[in-house]
Formats: sequence, structure tokens, C-alpha cells
Amino acid sequence: MTFKNGYKVENVPMHPIGGGTIHQSVIKEEEIEALEQHVTDLTVKDKTEDITPFVPAHLAYDKKVLKFSGYFKENFSENNGPTSNYRIRFVDIYYYMEVSAL
Repeated sequence: MTFKNGYKVENVPMHPIGGGTIHQSVIKEEEIEALEQHVTDLTVKDKTEDITPFVPAHLAYDKKVLKFSGYFKENFSENNGPTSNYRIRFVDIYYYMEVSAL
């Protein structure tokens, strides 16, 4: 075991189990430059690109409403006929998305 820049570095084996030799791969300088250019193309963005400004949640959700429609069955004891011992009630639920700023 050797040390490089204060860190332990495992020794690279030169012979595999069963004999023979392990050929070390060598990366050429041109290949390194091509890889660096490829990574730069993927990570560096054009500064003229439109960036959407940050909008706080209390402004983004202000004056927005979620509407839920539903129904439920309500039983009652009045005798209005042989089959009507319940009625269906339709409801609308409004949820206002306004967030209070602290």
C-alpha cells in the first residue's frame, strides 16, 4: 500500500489470478482534451438564456382556488314511499391556495 497526497492508494496488481499479465489502459492527451470539451459542452450554459425569476410561494399561489365536486348519501326517516329512505346530496368544496407570508 502506498500513499499519494496523504491518501492510501491500493497497489495495482500486475498479474491476474491464474497467471498472465494485466495490460494497463493508457489514455492519450488528445482523448483527454476531447473528453474535457465534451463535458464543457454539456455543463456550461449560454448566459443569454432566459431564466425565470424566483417567485415566492405566497405570490405564486395567491388568488388560486382548487374546486372539488362530490356527493354523499343522506339517510332520513320520513316515509315518502317504499324506496325513498335516502337522498343524494351534491357538494362543491373550494380550497383557497393563499399562503400567508411570515
